[in-house]
Amino acid sequence: MAFFSIAIPAFEMNGRGTEVLEYCFQQIAIQSFKDVEIIVADQSMNYLIDNLCSRWKKKLNIKYYKNDRNRGSPSANTNFSISKCTSDYISIMCMDDYFLGENALQNIYN
Repeated sequence: MAFFSIAIPAFEMNGRGTEVLEYCFQQIAIQSFKDVEIIVADQSMNYLIDNLCSRWKKKLNIKYYKNDRNRGSPSANTNFSISKCTSDYISIMCMDDYFLGENALQNIYN
């Protein structure tokens, strides 16, 4: 079990979903603190976010879940992503969020 779970509710975002989520992944990848799992709950109608997660699984501990329930409800998808987390400490990140600096998680941990 990872120390932190990062819960990311995801969706198409008018065709920009993979673009913003990839930037989010890039920011997580540069963190000095590495003991994290990333939970992606995807409400997209396609598999573009699933494909992106598959590509990033070699670098990050990503657990992908397709969420077909309550499609279009950000709060329901956020709750779904939280329900899949296994860590005691959870950070909720919208897919267009990012950490400020490479020590952000380390600072939270400290």
